Amino acid sequence: MRQRLWNIVVLTLLFLIAMLSSLNFFELKTIQKVSEVKPAVTVPVVHTPDYLDYISTINSKVTIEDSRLIISSAKTYSEAAGFTVEEMLSVAAVESHFNRTAKSEGGDIGLYQINRGTYYNFCKNLKKFPCEIRRLEEIEYNTFVASEVFKQYRIEVANRWPEVKDDKQVIDILLIATYNSGRDVVPSTRQYINKILKQQRKLDAP
Repeated sequence: MRQRLWNIVVLTLLFLIAMLSSLNFFELKTIQKVSEVKPAVTVPVVHTPDYLDYISTINSKVTIEDSRLIISSAKTYSEAAGFTVEEMLSVAAVESHFNRTAKSEGGDIGLYQINRGTYYNFCKNLKKFPCEIRRLEEIEYNTFVASEVFKQYRIEVANRWPEVKDDKQVIDILLIATYNSGRDVVPSTRQYINKILKQQRKLDAP
């Protein structure tokens, strides 16, 4: 597992260096090197009690009922998002510290800090779901919306960088960066990605 995380960190650094040096992101040689790093590692099974402890460690004010709903929602929608349950929970930990009523100065709402502009684009323009912005403080609904955003961004990222569309590790990094900073991925997203990786290490630890 440490090897897998190290590979992800290496890929992150490659991504940031490429973003600074060229708008085309990866040159062919870089793509070939990245595609070679595919360790056969299986994410260990983490039981629900461990998830509960993890959420409590991040935010002791979260009730058991909310914690269980956060976990069950992550399990329900993680596959649609193309993530593991651990990855979904890691994003929620960084975004809101599992505070379902969290609001940012920029207008981001709820567990996964759904941006208002992004939300209205998805419900009005893309018509992914009815516009019910008041429901974003609901744990399950916020998780559902986040999964739809992840799913759409995953398609866009793969289309934008077809050279790496079959490398899930690279796509995941780009997806997380896009979710954090919008469609115009910027190098300042490095800190955000590092925070996500830190949370994943906590969940992957034996």
